[in-house]
Amino acid sequence: MASMVNVSLYRIVAIVWMSVSFFLQIWWFQKRHRQPWSAETSAQFERLIVKQAATYRETAIRLQGLLIKFGQFLSTRADLLPDVFLRELSTLVDQVPTVPWEQVRPLLDAAWGGAYGEVLERISAAPVASASIGVVYKGYLHSGEAVAVKVRRPGIERIIRADFQALRIVTFLTKRFTKLGKMADLPALYQQVVSIIGDELDFQKELANGEYFATRFHDFEGIEIPTYYARYSTRSVLVMSWMESARVTDLAFIEEHGLDRHVIAERLVRSFAIQLFQGGRFHADPHPGNILLREDGTIVLIDFGMIGTIRDEDARAIRVFVEALIFGNADQIVESLERLRFLLPHADKAALRDVVMTLFRAYTSKNTPLFDDAAFERILVDVQNTIKKQPIQLPSEFAFLGRTLSTLVGVLHILDPGIDLVAVARPVVTDWLNAQGDAKKEQEDGLNWLKMVRDWASPLVQLPVLLTDSLRAVERNREADRRQHYERLTQQAYLRNHLFSFIVFALTGVGAYLAWDLKQWSLFDGTGLICVISLVIMWQIRRKHHRFLQRLRKGI
Repeated sequence: MASMVNVSLYRIVAIVWMSVSFFLQIWWFQKRHRQPWSAETSAQFERLIVKQAATYRETAIRLQGLLIKFGQFLSTRADLLPDVFLRELSTLVDQVPTVPWEQVRPLLDAAWGGAYGEVLERISAAPVASASIGVVYKGYLHSGEAVAVKVRRPGIERIIRADFQALRIVTFLTKRFTKLGKMADLPALYQQVVSIIGDELDFQKELANGEYFATRFHDFEGIEIPTYYARYSTRSVLVMSWMESARVTDLAFIEEHGLDRHVIAERLVRSFAIQLFQGGRFHADPHPGNILLREDGTIVLIDFGMIGTIRDEDARAIRVFVEALIFGNADQIVESLERLRFLLPHADKAALRDVVMTLFRAYTSKNTPLFDDAAFERILVDVQNTIKKQPIQLPSEFAFLGRTLSTLVGVLHILDPGIDLVAVARPVVTDWLNAQGDAKKEQEDGLNWLKMVRDWASPLVQLPVLLTDSLRAVERNREADRRQHYERLTQQAYLRNHLFSFIVFALTGVGAYLAWDLKQWSLFDGTGLICVISLVIMWQIRRKHHRFLQRLRKGI
């Protein structure tokens, strides 16, 4: 027990110290190099970030536990971290050393309440797969059926619990002392990580998820889910049918069995489109090791420990977002992003709306040089600069959805680099919209109707938006004037307070010096009294001015 406590303490200290050192390195660099940065300074900062990412990767491989999975999660957060950091973490793979059979056997005996031989006729001496949470063995029941036996790694629960404590400390420090804390709801993100990754420790939850997806894909052609043996499964052991297969990215296997890579990719897209658009739960960890392929081209989905959920109200907001994209309604797009919690309360919606309209016109206007890379690059740069200035976040509940999509796209790129994801997913999306009450016709008629509206009635649809733009232009100008006035008064108050403080402390210093030099000790009392009175007056003036600015701000 003492050794485990020491291990937990060591992990907490190591993780927190690594994070704090990252913060201090960035703070010191920014203190030494005032912006705007030169090209050389930017290159130096990029090298620092790459070094930090490499340090994280090395530490994650050494400590294992939560750091590997959290690093994989961070590798998809382009909204929070620099690209160079993400690229370095993208090489982090959840593949850790195996566990000796001597340590696993007692776990099986304890989970089954007796010798493992009472359940299994035989089991492989070495695991066929090893990850941060569990190890997998191939075994045979006494009935002769081949099964996969997943066993939770010894001591992993205590290790993950310690890592969660460390992550909680890092989350607090990040929110309290860094700019990153203002860019995202870090406490909610922490809770989401704890909830989803924590569930992986309980194999009973994975069992329930597996049975859920088995029912869901029962009639889906070309998709198979393993059969789970509930009577042999516990919180620490999971037993399922053995699926003789290869990784979906094993191109040699695909070639050997004459399978069509495009058909496989298309089927995979449809299976995940259904998860994301038509239901509550989705597979949140679709890396190649969890997507298998049988000789006949059947896709096998395994490992349902990491599962995400899309709430009904979010599904409705997504529907509004899709409709707004089709009709080019920028106000509705911004509104739906707010409903989906992508916008923090102090976001400038007018600026974001202009960004959306800029992008929409760039993609739809026949006069926009879409194929002029330089021109379109300038548009994207302007958009990115505006977005970076806005308090936009990826809500914690969508964090694993983003990771799911990015992981899936990586798999699809290996399978079929030329796949048209939009064309493949369109029928599924349309079905989903129809189910939500968006369309009144059948699937194909709905597609044709939407296409007709988009192609022929786009000017009519945009006309009310353009009229609204004109009517709101004057009001936005007024808001801008009031905001500039507020910022000017705030700056004046800041300068005045600093000037007053300088005068007070300068006079106090002069008075103290004269009292000491002239040996007039009564001057100390007078100087101190003047200082206190001045500070009280300054506090009262600042308080009244602060109230005035608050009233002015409410009117903006």
